[in-house]
Amino acid sequence: MSAPTDQGKNRKKPVPRPRASWATLAGIGVLAVIMGVSFVLLRPLIVLLPEDQRFTGITPDQLKALNDQLFAWIGMVFRSWGAFAIGLGIVMAAVACTAYRRGDLWAWWTLASAGILTFGIFLTVNVLLGSDFVIALLLAAYVWALWYGRH
Repeated sequence: MSAPTDQGKNRKKPVPRPRASWATLAGIGVLAVIMGVSFVLLRPLIVLLPEDQRFTGITPDQLKALNDQLFAWIGMVFRSWGAFAIGLGIVMAAVACTAYRRGDLWAWWTLASAGILTFGIFLTVNVLLGSDFVIALLLAAYVWALWYGRH
């Protein structure tokens, strides 16, 4: 049984999306994979970034003194978060390069809802934490690519 398509009898043929739109979304998916890999491999080694220390008012040594297992726990949390980012990035890039590129309506809605939700919450949390990373540019690029590629 095949998946439903947007190419039913009464539907117009999908119009391919502009290269700048799908390529931007695919690139952001690749960046999410890279970020996820760094969270899996590197982030657990740096338990508290300077922004984390500013937000919590606690140093890595103070955290370790509270409970030595907190370092291991935080490392596991970052690895699992990184794995989710890798999965999200793979799906985003694949959908952007295939169904979204072709102009399938479901792909636009999928990338819009998944991307705005994940990157929107990620941006909000990073702003609240006073993050040193400029994730807002990534969200802006994502929204632009969706807007530019709409039909």
